[in-house]
Amino acid sequence: MSALPGNLCLRSPVQPLRIVTLLVLSFVFLGNIATAQTASNAASTNTAANSSDGFFEKWFDMVSATQAEQPHWITPLATTTPRLEQEFRYDIFWQTNSAGVSAENYGGAKGLEIIPARHFEVILVAPPAYLVHNNPAVKDGFGDWSFLVKYRILASNEEAGNYILTVFFQTTFPTVSTRMEQPTRSSRLRLPTVRALATLTCRALSA
Repeated sequence: MSALPGNLCLRSPVQPLRIVTLLVLSFVFLGNIATAQTASNAASTNTAANSSDGFFEKWFDMVSATQAEQPHWITPLATTTPRLEQEFRYDIFWQTNSAGVSAENYGGAKGLEIIPARHFEVILVAPPAYLVHNNPAVKDGFGDWSFLVKYRILASNEEAGNYILTVFFQTTFPTVSTRMEQPTRSSRLRLPTVRALATLTCRALSA
């Protein structure tokens, strides 16, 4: 600093210039860090998206290849097909008894059907079927929850043999919302039910 008359001082212009330069360099450095962080986050997001797309692409390719190996028949209306399917199915049907009273079933014990691996299918009954009896003596409500597993042992499409052999494994859990009958000592304790069934279905090729 240089002395002036009257005890006044004049600051050198070098010090403010250094401060401004340091501030500019700091902002540039912080900007580079923010840009690098944004680029890193974008790369991570793209990698995760590509990984997710790759997983679903491989899964859908596996499902298509599995279904191409079996006959392409129409799915039955009421029973479960031995073919492996991937879909969401919701059935509604009515049944009339000998007294002329119709019972209504909303859901039909169907639900989400997925193929998690070759030769396997899992059916999740969700939600359980809702039963309407149209009878004051019987309460309406949701039925039991169940799931079914299929294992396809043999299969051939229309070009090779047109047949399929599948094993079913089904279990039912007592989760009814209301009692469909008067509770008795035997009906108070309800245990899961397990059923296994093997079906061999074949159709002759049309000439």
